[in-house]
Amino acid sequence: MMARLHWYLTKEFKKGIVEFIDFVERNPTVIDSLSHILCPFTKCKNRIRDEIFWIEKHLCDRGFIEGYINWTAHGEERWVEQDTTNVTQEHEEENTIPYVDMIIDDACDNLNVVDGLEEDPNPSASRFYKLLRSTDKPLWDGYTKHTILSAVTQ
Repeated sequence: MMARLHWYLTKEFKKGIVEFIDFVERNPTVIDSLSHILCPFTKCKNRIRDEIFWIEKHLCDRGFIEGYINWTAHGEERWVEQDTTNVTQEHEEENTIPYVDMIIDDACDNLNVVDGLEEDPNPSASRFYKLLRSTDKPLWDGYTKHTILSAVTQ
């Protein structure tokens, strides 16, 4: 299911992690009072809650539950059969900013998490992860031509 080579994730998978985290952050109904969400990585299987930061690390390190593509435990409505042609075209148009791929590569490639030895991120890392998640957010609601990152880099 997931193409992995010793601590290496494909660009497509890394983009999926960023899209998942962004989706969850836009759906506050799935975030509890402690800012925890269900963890969809292979061992937790949406039964254990944790902070978004740790879930992102778990996903980069270990991957999603096999077949978990409809994020119903994280606020997405259950899919119905539809024509997927338009969905594919929309997905190809997303994230055409070359810098996003580079940032995602650098962030996930450096995650060397050892089971049981996880620690809270330092303030600098926390700011970086927040910035990373904001890269594909539009400049303002309803405006999709430019993202925050594309505006800053131009």
